[in-house]
Amino acid sequence: MIPLSKPTYDMASIQLSKEIKYTFTLFVISIFFIIWDQIHWWKTIAEYSFGYTVPLLAGYILWERWPQIKAILHGKDLTLSTQKTVSFWTRQERKHSAFVPTLEITALLATGVSLFIFLGSVLARATQGPRVGASLALAISFGFCALAGIFLGCVNNKLA
Repeated sequence: MIPLSKPTYDMASIQLSKEIKYTFTLFVISIFFIIWDQIHWWKTIAEYSFGYTVPLLAGYILWERWPQIKAILHGKDLTLSTQKTVSFWTRQERKHSAFVPTLEITALLATGVSLFIFLGSVLARATQGPRVGASLALAISFGFCALAGIFLGCVNNKLA
């Protein structure tokens, strides 16, 4: 049976690690740069004028789920006693699987390529002004970096 109220988490006594703080800082800086880049398109193309609401909606969702996000970042177990823990692999499965290291290497390569494309897009956007290709590469490479980072965190049992 699933309880009707949301669980609360006491995080007052726990500090985030340096790596998570640095990663979060870079993530926020990247998000603001992408929003700054996208504002040009939201102003100039009528079909994209709804884009101003996207950061507001994303901010609301983060605000609403912040206790759960914070608990995940602290490595707390979010499962209830009646639910099963959800993760990609258990530690035992990771030891005996040849597939997991292959996925980790693939995710690391994807992250490296995405970061390279992201930085190249930032440089192109900063030097040449708004261009569709640079903006598209910027947004897509950021998405790939974020997804690969979440995957690597979950596989290494740091986020799940």
